[in-house]
Amino acid sequence: QLAIVQEKVKKMMEDYHPFPTVQNNSVVMSHNYTLGRIENRLDVRVELPLQNIVFNDTDRQSALNNMKLYLANALLSVQVKQLTVEIFDPKNMGSDFVEFSTPELKPYISINKTRLEDILKVYKKYSQDNILELDNKDIDTFNKIAEEQEIVPREYKLLLLVSEFDKLEKGEEADLFKEYFKFSATSGVMIWMLSSKKHPNSIWVDGSYNGDGAALQYTKELGKEAVATYTKALANFKDRGIDYKTKF
Repeated sequence: QLAIVQEKVKKMMEDYHPFPTVQNNSVVMSHNYTLGRIENRLDVRVELPLQNIVFNDTDRQSALNNMKLYLANALLSVQVKQLTVEIFDPKNMGSDFVEFSTPELKPYISINKTRLEDILKVYKKYSQDNILELDNKDIDTFNKIAEEQEIVPREYKLLLLVSEFDKLEKGEEADLFKEYFKFSATSGVMIWMLSSKKHPNSIWVDGSYNGDGAALQYTKELGKEAVATYTKALANFKDRGIDYKTKF
């Protein structure tokens, strides 16, 4: 019996591909993030709700590392070309995210060069269009149906608020932003922000870890490996043929 179990474990480990070496090929985003490791070998995955995320920036470097760990997960969580990321960081121009800035990823991960008001206006318009298109479904549900019926899915968008967005936490624009923040993720626009304040209807990430094993620590090497996995999947990606159901 022991020999049988050992053989099964051996086979499992031979077929095992740890994070971040596998790209999800579904147009439905997975929110099952690798956040821990057991004995530095086995991934521990945590299922997250489809909500926006606030990273506690009391310790800013720790918050940035957590945000980048989640970004590496998000990058590999859905089929290539199905997610675009915008980093709003006027203060440092995204210098903390340099490992994600490669020529191959330039169309999908960009550093902002626009005013925050204009960025949010575009995202709100996208959310409004999606609400009509999704027909009271969240984007994951819609894309699952789209994948099954071979119709065009909706693209996920991710906005990282890293610096100089104080006006969204106080003042006349704060209330409008809070209302949008409540539902933007389900309509296809995920917003992650560094802040010392919790926000309703969002995930609060403060660096604590209660799962099995030890918390997975972000490194630039891990980020580069995630980018390499994405780049390889992008090079091998083949668009589907003409979508007759949508066009006719």
